[in-house]
Amino acid sequence: MKEKNRSTSDISELNPKVLEQKISKSDDPKKKISMLIELVAYHEKNRNYHLSLQTLDRALTMAIEDRNDDALATVYHITGRIYYSIKNYEKSIENYLNALTLRESLDDPDKISATLNNLSIVYIEILRYDNALECLFKALNCSEYTGDYRSLSGICNNIGILYLRSGDIDKANNYFEKSLKTMENAGDDQILSDLYMNIGTTLCETNDFKESLEYFEKSIKIKQKINDTRGLSSVMLNLGKAYQGIGNFSESLNLLNKSLEERKKTGDKKDLATINHAIGAVYVEIGDNQKARDYFEKAYAYSSGIDMPYHKNEIVKDLSEICKKLGDFDKAYKLLIEYYKIQEVINDNEKKTKIIDIELNHEIDKIERENKIFKEKNLELEKAKKKIDLHQVELNKVYEELAKVIQVKENLFGFISKDLKESMDSINSAIELMSAKKNEDSGDSCKYIKSISETVKDSLGLIERITRLSHLEEPSFSLKLTKKDIPVCLEKHFPLFEKTAQKKNISLKLSVKTVRAEVFIDESAFIEIIENVLENSIKYTEPGGIIEIEISHKSGNAVLTVKDNGLGTLSEYIPSIGEKFLPSSRNGTRGEKSAWLGLVIAKKLVIFHKGSISVRSEINSGTEFRILLPLA
Repeated sequence: MKEKNRSTSDISELNPKVLEQKISKSDDPKKKISMLIELVAYHEKNRNYHLSLQTLDRALTMAIEDRNDDALATVYHITGRIYYSIKNYEKSIENYLNALTLRESLDDPDKISATLNNLSIVYIEILRYDNALECLFKALNCSEYTGDYRSLSGICNNIGILYLRSGDIDKANNYFEKSLKTMENAGDDQILSDLYMNIGTTLCETNDFKESLEYFEKSIKIKQKINDTRGLSSVMLNLGKAYQGIGNFSESLNLLNKSLEERKKTGDKKDLATINHAIGAVYVEIGDNQKARDYFEKAYAYSSGIDMPYHKNEIVKDLSEICKKLGDFDKAYKLLIEYYKIQEVINDNEKKTKIIDIELNHEIDKIERENKIFKEKNLELEKAKKKIDLHQVELNKVYEELAKVIQVKENLFGFISKDLKESMDSINSAIELMSAKKNEDSGDSCKYIKSISETVKDSLGLIERITRLSHLEEPSFSLKLTKKDIPVCLEKHFPLFEKTAQKKNISLKLSVKTVRAEVFIDESAFIEIIENVLENSIKYTEPGGIIEIEISHKSGNAVLTVKDNGLGTLSEYIPSIGEKFLPSSRNGTRGEKSAWLGLVIAKKLVIFHKGSISVRSEINSGTEFRILLPLA
């Protein structure tokens, strides 16, 4: 967002007392800062720079307390401008650099460009052209990035002026042309006409009067087109001076008189004094001292009663000289006395201003030292707050993980209790039946003993898996990885897998569809993965079913697929397979216990191998496990 300045009329209409009341009543720091900046603009317009700086100091404190970097940058930027106005260039640079640092951190190219442009003007003033040129080129990059034609044109114009001052006319003209082309593309006639006038004025300052005429004429045409009468008067004034410079006094007087007629419509005494003084100067060069005196007298009359001591002193001095030439020594003497009195007032004012500046600088240095201490403490508080926030985030993560662990343990114990209860119920039932038939000579005893044995075996298996899972979750657990060829490894253990499947009359097939399947594995853990996945497939596949193990590779991974044509599972349960908590578990086709804990172990071991495991399943269509391990 570009900085917006209130119009002169708006600022003039401000009532400082009313604004101060609004500031004191407001609870919104942003609004308070905004109103303080309006108050600064009011004081600045009235050249009350002391009050401007005091008000800016209040805005600075609020911006720091509100941690509003954007407002803080604006305050520093305006402070730089005020210090420039009172010719404290060191302070001006310091504040502009503070504004620049903040605006660069906020990554606001428009505002960065504005600060750099203003900073360059200060550097130009103290003849540090290298620094000024560096700032302007940086500002140019920002404006080219944002496409701000107005800013781009202004910066090119300033670069041109800088090259002109350093005597590089070719480069100066080059940037003036860039400035013009940019503004012509933007189509802003007001700014374009002002630009032509500024270039013409600059050329006049280097005594290039003839070249300046072209630019002034272009400016006049545009101002006539847009009906800018005030601006037209200014251009005619400067064009008149240009014609005076080349010795065309009749055209000079013609233009200056036109400018005078336009200014009479506005009644601006300062401008009327300036134009009458300029006309008088032309008559001095022509040698018509009487007419020169007439216009100097008019300029003197207009300058009386208004605050323009420097300009008035020039008028008084020139009028005194012309009176002397005309032999009116009494008048010349009186005017000379007045000239020295005005000069004395100017000198006194300058002394007072210097004293005020010294006092103000002392107060500002004191405030800045206090602000520096405040900033340092504020920075320490910020760091402490960040540390606290960071610890809070870490604590929240720990709480979340702890909550998950508690939930998992509750679910785990629930399932363990369920499985162990079923096991104990089976054993108890078998024992009761044996007790009831203890006197009967029957083969049922063997059947009951076998049932008890299988139940005990299942329970021991469950306990072993719980122990194994606990071991895997220990921080010290690690794998012993070595490079292995997956097909060779599986073929080595395949007979054991096949024997397990044959117990249930299930066919087990191994298919190798790759020539490269070397991975870093812990062979024992890898076989444990396959056993647990196969156990699940065998339990949920009917006798006579088929389980296929396929090895392939894809995208830098060895791919191991275990596919069966068994019972399958509901799609909503698939995301939970391999998790500690399974929403629903069911027994196998022959009443075997659920293999859910084995899949939890398998998934953990796959992750330890930096791999992944996924499941696809449909009811009555089987299940497919897909394990991906990175190739060596």
